[in-house]
Amino acid sequence: MRYKYLIIFFFVLFFIELPLAYIYYSGQEKAVEKSIKEIDLSDSFVVSRENPKYVAVQLDGRIIHQVVLSSSNKINFSVTDLEGFLIWQNDPEELKPLEYFYQVDKLDFPFVPKETKTYYLIFETDPLLSANASVNIEISSFYVEVIREDILNTIEPIFQGTSVITVLLFILSILPKGGLSRKKIEKTFYVLSEEGRSHDITYLKEFRGFSENEINVLRLMQTKSRVS
Repeated sequence: MRYKYLIIFFFVLFFIELPLAYIYYSGQEKAVEKSIKEIDLSDSFVVSRENPKYVAVQLDGRIIHQVVLSSSNKINFSVTDLEGFLIWQNDPEELKPLEYFYQVDKLDFPFVPKETKTYYLIFETDPLLSANASVNIEISSFYVEVIREDILNTIEPIFQGTSVITVLLFILSILPKGGLSRKKIEKTFYVLSEEGRSHDITYLKEFRGFSENEINVLRLMQTKSRVS
């Protein structure tokens, strides 16, 4: 028996093979965090001096909303709630928006509402300019979702590989120390002593099957000191 392979076999069996087998057959799952993007608003329109544009959108409070805006010409962009929107409809000069950007054609900023409600996005061109502006806007939010994912597909090839290694280690551990190809060579010596010669000859004839000629050869070899 090869004790080195036996030690490795028990180590692989108890610390690798059995834990993997438990996980595999118990059908355990692992928690995976995934960042998911949700589009809250995506729109395109034209803004002119005579026709300012507004868009109402429901936004969740205390969540980061990424606002991305692009325009063919510079515009004024405001974010307000219902109260501010009503003020803007009566008198735009009295509006005190939550967010305000003056004469921009590109925007990319985070907006975090304090509470969940409807917010109004107001788009205006400069009163002194008559140029129209084509506007594209997108509002998106990101949140992390924890998903329970089955790990059988991940662990199955590992489990199969360790099973093969475990079987090979077991086979190696139970082989004879010299291996299968090495044979043990034994030699048998027969002694014809002076004191018990008659007894020895009787033993060789009856129990070992020696013939009379073979006994004579042994006697001759002993005489010539070739048998001891």
